[in-house]
Order: sequence, then C-alpha cells, then structure tokens
Amino acid sequence: MQKQKRHILLFLENAPVHPPDVQLENIKLKFSPPNTTAKIQPMDQRGIRAFKAYYRRHLVKHIITSADIAVMADDINIIALDVVYWI
Repeated sequence: MQKQKRHILLFLENAPVHPPDVQLENIKLKFSPPNTTAKIQPMDQRGIRAFKAYYRRHLVKHIITSADIAVMADDINIIALDVVYWI
C-alpha cells in the first residue's frame, strides 16, 4: 500500500479491545462515539437484544435450579462452560 501511495480510513467501534494509540502508516483509525452501535447499526440492536434476552433466560434458570442447593448467593457457581453452552 505504501508503494501504491494508498491511504485508508478505517472506522471502528469504540470498544476497549481496540487500542486508540496504534500508529499505522497509510492507515488512519477513526472511532465511533461511545454507546452508538445500536443507533448506527439497527440490525445489531435487534440481534443484541435477542442475544441478551436468550442469555438472561438461561442465567435465571441456572440461578433458580441452583437456589435449592445454595445457602448464600456466593454458593451459586457459573463456570465458563455453562456460559459457552448458553451462548
């Protein structure tokens, strides 16, 4: 790209995984304002809402079934494998 003298403008979401201080040649990074993904990308809003509802449903079911065994809230264990199955 340098040899062809091309310049690229790359738009990214303002997510913590995207480091803002990256210095690239011929590529300029622009970040969207915080909390605007759902407004800019309406399809994401519907998908994210459905995903959260589905995930919360499984989480609540897990908490309710674990409540019989648990004495305190700290006794309810959620492991990464459970979360992977719910997703």
